[in-house]
Amino acid sequence: MDTLLQLKNLSHAAERLGSSQSVLSRQLAHMRSAFDDPLLVHQHLRAQGQARRISLQVPFFSAAVQVLCSSQQMATVPEHIARQLSRLHPLTWWPLAFVEHTQRYWVVWHQRLQASAEHRWLRALVFELWQQSQFGVHASYADSP
Repeated sequence: MDTLLQLKNLSHAAERLGSSQSVLSRQLAHMRSAFDDPLLVHQHLRAQGQARRISLQVPFFSAAVQVLCSSQQMATVPEHIARQLSRLHPLTWWPLAFVEHTQRYWVVWHQRLQASAEHRWLRALVFELWQQSQFGVHASYADSP
Protein backbone atom coordinates (compact mmCIF):
# COMPACT_ATOMS: atom_id res chain seq x y z
CA MET A 1 0.00 0.00 0.00
CA ASP A 2 2.85 2.35 0.80
CA THR A 3 4.27 1.90 -2.70
CA LEU A 4 0.90 2.70 -4.29
CA LEU A 5 0.45 5.79 -2.13
CA GLN A 6 3.97 6.95 -2.92
CA LEU A 7 3.72 6.43 -6.70
CA LYS A 8 0.00 7.23 -7.00
CA ASN A 9 -0.15 4.95 -10.03
CA LEU A 10 -1.30 1.33 -10.00
CA SER A 11 0.78 0.26 -13.01
CA HIS A 12 3.99 1.77 -11.66
CA ALA A 13 3.37 0.33 -8.19
CA ALA A 14 2.78 -3.14 -9.64
CA GLU A 15 5.98 -2.88 -11.68
CA ARG A 16 8.03 -1.81 -8.66
CA LEU A 17 6.56 -4.65 -6.59
CA GLY A 18 7.24 -7.21 -9.31
CA SER A 19 3.56 -7.91 -9.76
CA SER A 20 0.99 -7.36 -12.47
CA GLN A 21 -1.51 -4.51 -12.53
CA SER A 22 -4.42 -6.97 -12.47
CA VAL A 23 -3.09 -8.78 -9.38
CA LEU A 24 -2.49 -5.50 -7.55
CA SER A 25 -5.90 -4.23 -8.63
CA ARG A 26 -7.59 -7.34 -7.19
CA GLN A 27 -5.66 -6.92 -3.93
CA LEU A 28 -6.66 -3.26 -3.77
CA ALA A 29 -10.32 -4.14 -4.39
CA HIS A 30 -10.14 -6.69 -1.58
CA MET A 31 -8.67 -4.09 0.79
CA ARG A 32 -11.33 -1.55 -0.20
CA SER A 33 -14.02 -4.14 0.49
CA ALA A 34 -12.49 -5.03 3.86
CA PHE A 35 -12.39 -1.37 4.93
CA ASP A 36 -15.70 -0.54 3.23
CA ASP A 37 -13.98 2.77 2.58
CA PRO A 38 -12.12 4.36 -0.32
CA LEU A 39 -8.67 3.16 0.61
CA LEU A 40 -6.67 6.28 -0.18
CA VAL A 41 -8.96 8.39 2.01
CA HIS A 42 -8.68 5.81 4.79
CA GLN A 43 -4.87 5.71 4.58
CA HIS A 44 -4.50 9.49 4.48
CA LEU A 45 -6.74 10.01 7.49
CA ARG A 46 -4.99 7.24 9.40
CA ALA A 47 -1.60 8.88 8.74
CA GLN A 48 -3.04 12.09 10.25
CA GLY A 49 -4.28 10.24 13.34
CA GLN A 50 -7.85 10.66 12.13
CA ALA A 51 -10.62 8.30 11.10
CA ARG A 52 -13.62 8.80 8.91
CA ARG A 53 -16.99 8.47 10.59
CA ILE A 54 -19.48 7.13 8.09
CA SER A 55 -22.97 8.13 9.11
CA LEU A 56 -24.86 7.35 5.92
CA GLN A 57 -24.43 5.08 2.95
CA VAL A 58 -26.67 5.47 -0.07
CA PRO A 59 -27.11 3.38 -3.22
CA PHE A 60 -26.90 6.43 -5.51
CA PHE A 61 -25.00 9.70 -5.19
CA SER A 62 -28.17 11.67 -5.85
CA ALA A 63 -29.76 10.10 -2.77
CA ALA A 64 -27.26 11.94 -0.55
CA VAL A 65 -28.19 15.40 -1.87
CA GLN A 66 -31.01 16.05 0.59
CA VAL A 67 -28.81 15.06 3.53
CA LEU A 68 -25.94 17.25 2.31
CA CYS A 69 -28.23 20.24 1.75
CA SER A 70 -29.83 20.00 5.19
CA SER A 71 -26.89 19.09 7.43
CA GLN A 72 -23.21 19.61 8.10
CA GLN A 73 -22.35 16.28 6.50
CA MET A 74 -19.80 15.82 3.71
CA ALA A 75 -19.55 13.17 1.03
CA THR A 76 -16.65 11.71 -0.89
CA VAL A 77 -17.61 11.30 -4.54
CA PRO A 78 -15.86 11.18 -7.94
CA GLU A 79 -15.06 14.61 -9.37
CA HIS A 80 -17.52 14.43 -12.26
CA ILE A 81 -20.33 13.59 -9.81
CA ALA A 82 -19.32 16.49 -7.54
CA ARG A 83 -19.33 18.89 -10.49
CA GLN A 84 -22.75 17.74 -11.67
CA LEU A 85 -24.34 17.81 -8.20
CA SER A 86 -22.98 21.31 -7.54
CA ARG A 87 -24.51 22.53 -10.81
CA LEU A 88 -27.91 21.14 -9.89
CA HIS A 89 -27.97 21.83 -6.14
CA PRO A 90 -26.56 24.40 -3.68
CA LEU A 91 -23.45 22.31 -3.01
CA THR A 92 -19.77 23.18 -3.09
CA TRP A 93 -16.99 20.75 -3.90
CA TRP A 94 -13.23 20.68 -3.47
CA PRO A 95 -10.75 18.06 -4.70
CA LEU A 96 -8.91 15.91 -2.19
CA ALA A 97 -5.31 17.07 -2.53
CA PHE A 98 -3.88 13.67 -1.60
CA VAL A 99 -5.77 11.70 -4.28
CA GLU A 100 -4.21 12.00 -7.70
CA HIS A 101 -5.45 9.64 -10.37
CA THR A 102 -7.10 9.61 -13.71
CA GLN A 103 -9.81 7.33 -14.93
CA ARG A 104 -9.27 5.77 -18.29
CA TYR A 105 -12.15 4.85 -20.55
CA TRP A 106 -11.84 2.44 -23.43
CA VAL A 107 -13.98 1.84 -26.47
CA VAL A 108 -13.98 -1.81 -27.49
CA TRP A 109 -15.18 -3.34 -30.74
CA HIS A 110 -14.88 -6.62 -32.59
CA GLN A 111 -11.80 -6.85 -34.80
CA ARG A 112 -13.90 -7.64 -37.89
CA LEU A 113 -15.14 -4.00 -37.73
CA GLN A 114 -11.65 -2.48 -37.62
CA ALA A 115 -11.54 -1.72 -41.37
CA SER A 116 -15.23 -0.79 -41.74
CA ALA A 117 -15.53 2.81 -43.00
CA GLU A 118 -18.86 3.24 -41.19
CA HIS A 119 -17.45 1.95 -37.93
CA ARG A 120 -14.31 4.10 -38.23
CA TRP A 121 -16.59 7.12 -38.74
CA LEU A 122 -18.60 6.18 -35.65
CA ARG A 123 -15.44 5.74 -33.53
CA ALA A 124 -14.13 9.12 -34.65
CA LEU A 125 -17.50 10.73 -33.85
CA VAL A 126 -17.60 9.15 -30.38
CA PHE A 127 -14.07 10.38 -29.71
CA GLU A 128 -14.90 13.88 -30.93
CA LEU A 129 -18.00 14.08 -28.74
CA TRP A 130 -16.09 12.69 -25.77
CA GLN A 131 -13.45 15.40 -26.19
CA GLN A 132 -16.17 18.05 -26.10
CA SER A 133 -17.73 16.55 -22.99
CA GLN A 134 -17.00 17.99 -19.54
CA PHE A 135 -15.64 14.52 -18.71
CA GLY A 136 -13.70 14.23 -21.96
CA VAL A 137 -10.18 13.38 -22.84
CA HIS A 138 -7.58 15.68 -24.24
CA ALA A 139 -5.54 13.56 -26.61
CA SER A 140 -5.43 12.63 -30.24
CA TYR A 141 -7.61 10.00 -31.85
CA ALA A 142 -5.81 6.79 -32.72
CA ASP A 143 -7.86 4.46 -34.88
CA SER A 144 -5.98 1.42 -33.69
CA PRO A 145 -3.64 0.66 -30.80
